[in-house]
Amino acid sequence: MTESGKHHESCGCPCCAPDAVEEVFTYHAPTDQQIAQLKEIRDKAKKLARVILHCAPQCPDRTAAIRKLREAVMTANASIVLKGASIR
Repeated sequence: MTESGKHHESCGCPCCAPDAVEEVFTYHAPTDQQIAQLKEIRDKAKKLARVILHCAPQCPDRTAAIRKLREAVMTANASIVLKGASIR
């Protein structure tokens, strides 16, 4: 990190390391075990989405709930295929 508190590629901190960026923004084909984990998350999320759609009135909050559920699934999937790697 630089003296100003801003990050840049040459600072050498782990969150700015070119390898971390490469790792996070590269496609990772899931293993058979990971495919099962991704499916379990999707299946549970579908059930919750149906509950939300059934119980919550049609409004911006319901739309946001579905959007955030979708985001949660995608983020969980990334955590699985990246094996916890991230840019911090």
